[in-house]
Parts: sequence; structure tokens; C-alpha cells
Amino acid sequence: MDISEFAKLRLTDRVRKVLDKAPALAARSKDGFVGTQHVLLAMFQVGGVAVEVLRHHEINVHACRAIFRKLQVIEDAATDSAFTRSTMDLMDVAVAVRRELGHPYVGTEHLLLAMTRVENCVAHQVLKSFDLTHEVLRTDVQTALGTPLDE
Repeated sequence: MDISEFAKLRLTDRVRKVLDKAPALAARSKDGFVGTQHVLLAMFQVGGVAVEVLRHHEINVHACRAIFRKLQVIEDAATDSAFTRSTMDLMDVAVAVRRELGHPYVGTEHLLLAMTRVENCVAHQVLKSFDLTHEVLRTDVQTALGTPLDE
């Protein structure tokens, strides 16, 4: 998937806002690319199920930024867009997670769950540092949505 395909995806308004805000966060941090860390930070600005789940674990934007600084990990080179390969992979996996769950749109919860599967991204490392696995977050998303994800 490339950036031009984002417009074709069935994304919630929140996810569209996340993708709109992430480049500004990357620019503010003087990064020359939009990585998964910028997507994660943008989710805190926009809100949604993912942020609700993270706050349940007492994780906030400040805690995430502190981990970013400690990790000092740089994602793979940008693609032909400003988004890194890992960010593009994140979107692909989020679409797959949406389909697996039978949901009509990609929401912030799908981005969060995808971050646990794209192991070569900064956001994955941040979640891992908080001991947040796919299984833990999937259960928390299920609770937040109030419906079983396996139906």
C-alpha cells in the first residue's frame, strides 16, 4: 500500500485525523519522516478507543515520549511518501485486523492492535516496554467496545 491508497481505505474520522496530525508531529520533532511513533502520539491528540485502552494501563503521551527518547530507535527509510515503510506496514496490518474482527472501518483500536504485530516499528517497542502484548490489548479493546471481538 502507498500513501495514495489511504484515501481508498475505510477509515474512521479519528484515524483520518491521526494521519493528518502525524506529519505535523514529525516536523515538530525535526524528523524527516512520519514514523509509527508519530502515529501513536497523534492518537493521543485525537482520542478514541486506543487512547482509552492505553489510559486504562496508565499510559499517556508523556510516558510514550519518554520511551521514545530512551529507545533512540530510528525507523526504516521513508518510502516515496513521507511515511516510513513501517508506517505503511502498520496501515496494511490495521486493515487486516479490521477484516479479522469483521469491523466495517479501521479505527484507532485497529491501529493499536496493528502496532503489536509490526515488530520492526518504534510504536511496537514502546508498547512492548509497557508489557502490552497483542493478547492483552485485544482483550482490552473488546472490553472497551463492549462486544466480543471473536464473534
